[in-house]
Amino acid sequence: MKLELAGVPSGAGLALELEEECLTFPEGLPLAEVLSQARQKLLRHGWLIENAVLDGLPLTEGEEDRLGGRSSSAFGRLELEVSPIPASVCSTFKGCAESIPGLILLTRRIAKAIRDGKLPQAYRMLQQFGEGLQVLNQAYRNGLELLEVTGFSRGAGLEKSCQGLQQLEADLQEVLAGITRQDHVLISDVLDYELSEHLDTFKKEFLEWSQLLLSAAAR
Repeated sequence: MKLELAGVPSGAGLALELEEECLTFPEGLPLAEVLSQARQKLLRHGWLIENAVLDGLPLTEGEEDRLGGRSSSAFGRLELEVSPIPASVCSTFKGCAESIPGLILLTRRIAKAIRDGKLPQAYRMLQQFGEGLQVLNQAYRNGLELLEVTGFSRGAGLEKSCQGLQQLEADLQEVLAGITRQDHVLISDVLDYELSEHLDTFKKEFLEWSQLLLSAAAR
């Protein structure tokens, strides 16, 4: 199986190094192992795999699980589209920032449902809100972990604490306390005022980090 890379600057020393490391694998190595080794080697050089194409067809997560145990010799060509970690994380942070207004709107809808006495509906939406916030939290932590692998977080000035996330975690503790005590006034107040404000802070931090990453990457 031939492995090709796209997205690495032409003529860059990195491309030659990646070619030497990633284009040769033991005969018959399982496809999953080929992908795992490629990811690790690319990551060490500050690159992420954005998309993969196997014999002309997109290699989705489901397809990777289905085909991962097969010998790589059964395939002809694996194409990997890669991008620098800072650019990839910057895009992720921007996407997180764009999703936050929807969460703010959801907190207000939950608060209104509580005040209107529609508790089953409010609790269903509260679960939906928690899942959305968990996605943001994980994206933030994954992004920082990737940046720290290459030391980029220090160079980009991202070593400061995440004030918005810390405030949101404290808000959620208040909401959980309100649920335990069945204090629906407390829950609706936290949702309507504190959570909305701190989500907006989190959004601003995501956008600020994106700008820091762009500035640092340009240096």
